[in-house]
Amino acid sequence: MGRLREDVLSAMVRGKPSVFGNHWSDRTNTMRGQEKNLMHAVTLKEAKRDLKRLLTQVIDDAEPTIVVLETGQQVVVVPLDDYTAWQETRYLLSNPTNAAHLRQSITEAHVGAAQEQELREP
Repeated sequence: MGRLREDVLSAMVRGKPSVFGNHWSDRTNTMRGQEKNLMHAVTLKEAKRDLKRLLTQVIDDAEPTIVVLETGQQVVVVPLDDYTAWQETRYLLSNPTNAAHLRQSITEAHVGAAQEQELREP
């Protein structure tokens, strides 16, 4: 798998070795000059060799990790809390009216127009 692993991983990520030693993460500049985080990546063989450590690192760092299969296909290991938050956000934004209301509320909060209110029991 050596050549496939090098091609796939070098196309996805570059930079310093992580605790696994054979995958990389890096901060690269985007076209707008902003930093962008690239995800960690490991081969399936590396993930199998120390799965407990991989899963602990994903949870502790709250950082997704790509697992690259021998076929070149990729899966992402992500903390459950992050996945749940993404699903909730996707659901909330799936309704155009609700999405517009949320965007307006965020805008108001950014300009200081939001008002704090106490929650009332039904």
